[in-house]
Amino acid sequence: MRRALTLLLAGLLMTASAQALRLVTTHFPPFAMERGADAPGPLVSQVLAAMSQAGHPGPVEFVPWPRAQLLATTGEEPVLILPLVRSPEREASYQWVGVLACRYMGFVSLRQRLSRFDDEALAGARLAVLRAAPYRSPSRVGSLQQANSFEDMARLLQQEMVDVLYGNQDTIVLNLQARGVDRAALALSRPLEADALWLAASLNTPAATLEALREALRNTRKDPALERQFARAGLSRPAAATVRTLSADSLCKLPAAPSD
Repeated sequence: MRRALTLLLAGLLMTASAQALRLVTTHFPPFAMERGADAPGPLVSQVLAAMSQAGHPGPVEFVPWPRAQLLATTGEEPVLILPLVRSPEREASYQWVGVLACRYMGFVSLRQRLSRFDDEALAGARLAVLRAAPYRSPSRVGSLQQANSFEDMARLLQQEMVDVLYGNQDTIVLNLQARGVDRAALALSRPLEADALWLAASLNTPAATLEALREALRNTRKDPALERQFARAGLSRPAAATVRTLSADSLCKLPAAPSD
């Protein structure tokens, strides 16, 4: 009897260990939010719901973005990470679970400092971008500085340590507003890049777990409460994509450029 109980407890512990799954992200409003009335943000809410449906409920951990990627690529236990943009360099480092939302990249500055974003205006400008984030580097600026977070980017601009920021414009604007900058004081370029944001998993995540999560993500797309969260945040949700869809071209479209 004692031996049977010991085996039963050991089996339960093994099952619990097999089901352990971490979700890591960073403060990336409006997609993922560590604080505020809309926390944890629509992408995190959707993934937490999918994790619960798939039998892997767990909390979300907000950490600096470079650390989130380190945890997902070097940890000994399975890790989920969001929001991640796919790139050829990342294909061998992650398993792709599902597409979550679109993001639009462009320049943001204080209007009194920089209100145009043509080659002449950007020549010699000091630019800040998010460290460890893929983007097509603007080559016409004077200098490039990498920040560890969007909060750092906003601080650099507000304290006049850089002239212009480049990245997801919604996130940059929200972080500047959180520091007391009025929206009317900002100048934005038209969106220059469109990317799909994905939920990814570490390479040691079991195949059965991935399939359960993919099915659960498909189910959560039908949740009216989550739909309202995405709508309130003004987020575009691309059509469901297969894990083979590397290019964002067919998922997220750039707005048409204004005609001259």
